[in-house]
Amino acid sequence: MLYVESQGCKAIFRHKVVVGQVHPGNIVNGHPLPPGYAVVTLDTLAKEMYGTVEMEMTMDDDRSTLAANLGVLGAAAEA
Repeated sequence: MLYVESQGCKAIFRHKVVVGQVHPGNIVNGHPLPPGYAVVTLDTLAKEMYGTVEMEMTMDDDRSTLAANLGVLGAAAEA
């Protein structure tokens, strides 16, 4: 599960935004990942509204949001 932390006045809230799988290795589409990132497949969004959340690292400019990366190998920061 991928979580996004939104910062309020004095607390950090964690929201489940997507369910997916982590894959072994550190290369996506022939590109090596920097330390601290993992290869993932995003399976489903927790809520449709999270589809517009921008991914921190993308392999393709056309796939910058969570919704655009469903079902494709991508990279996500390790928690």
